[in-house]
Amino acid sequence: MLPLPTEYIASVCEIKTLENELVATGTIQNITQEYIEVSDKTGFMPIAPYGIPVKMNVFNSKNGFRVLAGKVYTSTLKSIRIVDVITLLDCERRHFFRVEVHMIAQVYLLKNQTKSTSQEDANNQSEKNSKPKVIRAVIHNLSLGGTLFTCSENLETGDGISIKLKVGRKSIVLNGIVRRTKETEKGNLLYGCEFSDVTESAANALCAYIFQCQREQIYNKRMEHQQL
Repeated sequence: MLPLPTEYIASVCEIKTLENELVATGTIQNITQEYIEVSDKTGFMPIAPYGIPVKMNVFNSKNGFRVLAGKVYTSTLKSIRIVDVITLLDCERRHFFRVEVHMIAQVYLLKNQTKSTSQEDANNQSEKNSKPKVIRAVIHNLSLGGTLFTCSENLETGDGISIKLKVGRKSIVLNGIVRRTKETEKGNLLYGCEFSDVTESAANALCAYIFQCQREQIYNKRMEHQQL
């Protein structure tokens, strides 16, 4: 029995240690009963130690997320082979493809107020709701499941929002719900948002952007080690 359906060939894959440290990112090249092979078309895969336990976070826009675990069997600049592969539970989805970023985004508040003191207030509120308020926000981290951002607006847990951001050369809009709020030491308001109903095209664009960010982080880390 294959450790992963062959439909996941060419899917984006993130390899991490059990401590959640990023080892490598690439695409699944081969799936056999003995191993899963992850490669990078650039030919600059990091060399991972033989036998270390790893987790594999796999994303496919049509077939969904998979979390696997295994051990490194071979590692070259072209590919990494993982053996003894088993499937893990989906409880770690919040860790998938998360990168630290600093980017400006527009947040549209979709919350509808239900309280009004008069018919005039209700009419005014209806006019406001027809044009969602635009809020300037700073994105601090980003994943396929959600984002963490700061803004000067007071949002509440459960508020519906849309976030417009530029990933690479493409602008995408992601709907979401505010799940947690916190005030930073500088007095800014920090919000955790969970994405909902992400379209396939938006998911692919977001995944490609996060994938590129992680590759750059791995490259920069490798350059720092070489300069030491």
